[in-house]
Amino acid sequence: MKGVVFNLLFVFAVLVVVSEGLIESYPKTEYSKGAKVTLYANKLTSSDYFVPYGYYDFPFCRNEPLVKQKENIGQKMSGDDITESPYAINALEDVECAVLNSYVPNCDYYSQDQLQRFVDLINKQYKVLWFLDNLPGGERRSFIGPNGEMQEMYYLGYDLGSANRDPEFPDVISINNHASITVVYNKKEDSDDVYIVGVVIEPKSVQYNFEMWNKTRLNNCVWDVFNAQPVNPIEGGTTILWTYSVKWEENQNIQWSQRWDKYIGNADSQIHWFSFVNGLVILGFLTVVVVFIFVRKIRADFTMDGEIEEVGWKLIYGDVFRPPKWPNLFSAFVGAGIHILVTSTIILILSVFGFINPSNRGSILTTSLSSFVLLSAFAGYFSERTLKIVHGSRWKRVAFFTILAFSGTSFVIYFIVNMALHARNSSAALSAGTFTWVFVVWFFVPLILVFVGVIIAIKKYEYTPPARVNQIPRQIPEQRWYVSQWIVIPIGGILPFAIVFIEFFFIENYWWRGAIDSMAFDIVTLLMMIIVCIEVSVILCYFQLCSEDYHWWWRSFLVTGSSGVYMFLYSILFFVSKTEASGVSVVVYFGYMLITSWGFFLVTGTIGFLASFSFINRLMTRIPID
Repeated sequence: MKGVVFNLLFVFAVLVVVSEGLIESYPKTEYSKGAKVTLYANKLTSSDYFVPYGYYDFPFCRNEPLVKQKENIGQKMSGDDITESPYAINALEDVECAVLNSYVPNCDYYSQDQLQRFVDLINKQYKVLWFLDNLPGGERRSFIGPNGEMQEMYYLGYDLGSANRDPEFPDVISINNHASITVVYNKKEDSDDVYIVGVVIEPKSVQYNFEMWNKTRLNNCVWDVFNAQPVNPIEGGTTILWTYSVKWEENQNIQWSQRWDKYIGNADSQIHWFSFVNGLVILGFLTVVVVFIFVRKIRADFTMDGEIEEVGWKLIYGDVFRPPKWPNLFSAFVGAGIHILVTSTIILILSVFGFINPSNRGSILTTSLSSFVLLSAFAGYFSERTLKIVHGSRWKRVAFFTILAFSGTSFVIYFIVNMALHARNSSAALSAGTFTWVFVVWFFVPLILVFVGVIIAIKKYEYTPPARVNQIPRQIPEQRWYVSQWIVIPIGGILPFAIVFIEFFFIENYWWRGAIDSMAFDIVTLLMMIIVCIEVSVILCYFQLCSEDYHWWWRSFLVTGSSGVYMFLYSILFFVSKTEASGVSVVVYFGYMLITSWGFFLVTGTIGFLASFSFINRLMTRIPID
């Protein structure tokens, strides 16, 4: 055990270095007056339709040729397509109503088909995501903080356009062809140089007069609700004038290290605290029950002189370690569950301590993939350990089952999702070459490491149960309805999911809406979830043994693992109540949610089994056997 802990710490240290090496941090950039500041266009996303598109997959004004940033695998899977834009922005120089069409040729006329593409995006409430100095442009909104004071935060992106909700003009759809960009900056001490600490974008839709077309600057860009730029598809197409304004706004209260704070979702901190208190209440209740079982019930099962009354769980000590059905599959599930749990814990720790942060776009997906691959030996090691506990012998089969348990199933689901994204020409669809690379890294490299872990466990680990298994299985008495597996298993998953469902709501809400959330609460929630799984498993396992039912292996896994089913059911509820998605978006959403719920099933099920096994192992050692 000490060796395993040492290896875990060593791998953690390696992952810290790897995470910093794979995801290069964005350096602090200082700008002198007049210095060029490049605006990058990224992608179009919608909170209701989960298919992102590259910004320049649509006919916006662009540089020729396009200059793109190099992207990591996490950015590619997220649909990032970061490209230099033609917007001319210079440090500390305000711009009023610059006409982009005046120095970008061939971006003013739009055909009927092109207009229809814009209309489709606007009807689906797509947002535009830009970057300036690695900060995403967003809309500034205010909220009342926990102390009652007004605070502000930036919501990523701005609306591409708007559809008229007035029933008298149901078909009027306008596009935001003017962007008012506010660059928030702070001055460097003892210097006139500045660094950027915020980017706010206020979009407008303005229909300009024809005499304005040949000008590079306009006197003003007056927005009028009755004078918006329509994009309704008409025969012969139409022309659109693109304009922008830039305002530099000083704010000495925001330091470089704090510039991401306004992007991270802190408006809901009170609900996070409510989730934390909710978890503590459930945890406290279960802890009282467990203490009662250990201190009162189990101690009462032993007489004062150490003699044991032959009733209840004590009658099945010769059958309690009888191997379960499908031991190879069971061992593979346990190994895969430990693998996911260790990987998730490391990712959360790296996030909380700042090794993974929003400034490194795609870092969480890239580091998660790297960590999962590097830690695959854990899956093989613990699946083989479990195989020895259940008296199995087909270690090669277990190794293949282990890699298929999560890596295989998740890859098949992701393949379907990727094909669906390709069907819509999404920027999140991986090319054939990239997808092949992901397949090799996600499947074949872990397969090798799983076999390494299995071989280590074969040589290093042996298990002898504290009680011999009788040759003839004991007959299990008829069970009462309330201890039936059809009752216990669904009930057992409720409390572990109750611990995480509020945080899961925020994760899902921020994930699909492209926002950023703090993970500080997530690691506490994970810890409480682990403890609740342990306590639920021990309580229900004790009652099962008291009813003289020794088929506890799979039940201990499924009792807490059923919380994964509740997670998927909740994702259905979220989809129905919070989105308006259809078509390919349904495949994308439920594909990712199925992977998440299946991983949660394996993790919680594994925790439940390990808790029950430790409990039974300790309990049976107290029974004197002749």
